[in-house]
Amino acid sequence: MKRSLLVSGFAIVLLVPYSLNARQRFTCSLAPVNKDGFYQVVLSPMITARTRFDYGDLRVLDKQGKEVPFILSPIAATPIKRTRWIPVPDPKVIQYDSSNKNTYVQLRFDQAYIIDKIRLHVSGPRFYNRRIYLPAEHFNHQPAYLSSRQDNSYELKVKQQLVTLTIYNGDNPPVKIDSVTALQLYRSIVSYLKKGDDYRLVFGDSLLPAPEYDLEFFKDSIQGAIEIGTGPILPLQSVGPVAQPGKKELSKIWMWVMIAAALAILLFFTLRMTREIKRREKQE
Repeated sequence: MKRSLLVSGFAIVLLVPYSLNARQRFTCSLAPVNKDGFYQVVLSPMITARTRFDYGDLRVLDKQGKEVPFILSPIAATPIKRTRWIPVPDPKVIQYDSSNKNTYVQLRFDQAYIIDKIRLHVSGPRFYNRRIYLPAEHFNHQPAYLSSRQDNSYELKVKQQLVTLTIYNGDNPPVKIDSVTALQLYRSIVSYLKKGDDYRLVFGDSLLPAPEYDLEFFKDSIQGAIEIGTGPILPLQSVGPVAQPGKKELSKIWMWVMIAAALAILLFFTLRMTREIKRREKQE
């Protein structure tokens, strides 16, 4: 009995930080809106690193805290109708040359960025043509090579903080990777915004269901959206409340109430069991 109580206690303690991390949210303000109309909000790598891959946790809120409908723009669909790449903060490159004729390269990013392309910068040897093994999500799913005849760019589709590459050297001296450039495709959302209102993005809650907006049925008629940027990203806890708690906020309150109740019950039975054990020891 005592062991089962302790196991339950550890389980609760482990689940609490997991729940906190899963529901950690962030926010950033949108640039001022000068006139009513459709706006294309650019999602920077720092934003997409903190969202789900499907952006189901993303919300646009007005100054009253009410949701503003939006749609996801097709990837790389920029206002000027050409592909645009956005740099991702450079990773830390760790290279290990193994005795099994392979070179292992780890790219360590400070966040789990969406990475659509990487470019390897090699300083030697002068001539090389090596098989390189990319992550399983390699965009083209075709054999890739690292060669002195090309710029060594590779398209990926991953959202990771750690990316591992394997280079087969054969009987040649290992290549030297000086640095790696990571890029992300232009990503944005389109929403109808009103002049004079203040808007912000909220994201990061991985347990939040994806929104369903009517605007999705009218995306073919949206034209001339104005590109707009965002401000610094802040933890949501540092931002004051903008509206009375709705159903979602109430559900979070009830979650904490249940956690507190579970801990109280656990403590009660633990103390009760401890007293019972001491009482039996005295009788013996």
